[in-house]
Amino acid sequence: TLTATANEGYKFTQWSDGNTDNPRIVIVTSDVTYTAKFAPIPTQHVLVDGIYYNFDVENKTATVTYNEEDPMHSYHGDVNIPASVEYEGYTFNVVAIGERAFDMCWEITSISIPEGVTLIEHRAFSDCYFPILTLPSTITEIQDMAFMMCHMDTIVLLSNIPPTISEMSFDMFHSLCIIPCGTMEAYMDNSVWARMIEDGYSLYDIHPDAVRAEEFINYFSYDLNLPKRNEKFGITTEVAPCPWNDDHHL
Repeated sequence: TLTATANEGYKFTQWSDGNTDNPRIVIVTSDVTYTAKFAPIPTQHVLVDGIYYNFDVENKTATVTYNEEDPMHSYHGDVNIPASVEYEGYTFNVVAIGERAFDMCWEITSISIPEGVTLIEHRAFSDCYFPILTLPSTITEIQDMAFMMCHMDTIVLLSNIPPTISEMSFDMFHSLCIIPCGTMEAYMDNSVWARMIEDGYSLYDIHPDAVRAEEFINYFSYDLNLPKRNEKFGITTEVAPCPWNDDHHL
C-alpha cells in the first residue's frame, strides 16, 4: 500500500503513472518507481459556499474577499458569513473582512458578520447600499475608508471598547452609528471617535427600554376609519378565530 502525505499548504494530485488513488495498492513483480505529485493549495479569492476567501494556511485563518474576475457582482441578496470554513481538510477561522470585499456590491440586501471577526480592511464596505450592518463585539480595528461613501442607514457596533479607526474610516458617511448602552464616555474619550462626532456624525448609545412598542406601531401609516362628525375618535375592529382555542375569537 502506497500513501502520499502532503506537507502543510499542499495537496496530492496524482502518482507519476497518472493514477489518482491515495492510498493505492500495488502488486510489485519487478523493479518499479512511483512518485507522488503535489500542488500548492489555492489560497487567494477561493469560493466556498458562496463566499470568497483568502486563506492563511499557517495560521488557519480566513479573510472574506471578492470575486477577482467580477468584483462588483461578487455578492447579492443576503450574505451570511460563517465563523469558520472547511477547505481542503483544514478548518479556517474567519477573522477579517478584506480590502474591497463588498465595495460597490449594490445587489446586497444584508450582511451577517460573526463573532470572531476582528478587522474591517480598507474600503471593505465603501459605496454599499443595504440598510443596516451590525459589527460584532470582537471588532478591534476599522481601517482607512472602510465605509467611505457608504449609503447604509445604520451601523450597530457591539464592542464596548471603541475599535481603532482613522479619521477617514467613515469618510463621507453621515448615517447613524449605534454603540452599546453606557459606552458613550469610552467612545468620547477616544480622540478619533470624538473628532468624528464633532464633525457631525451621529453616535448613540440606546438602551433597549428607550424604544417602546407603541413607537413601532405609530411609525406606520394605517388605512383606518376616521372619526365621524362630533366623534372624538374612530374605532376599527377585526375579529378572527383564536388559533389555540376554537371556542374563542380574538
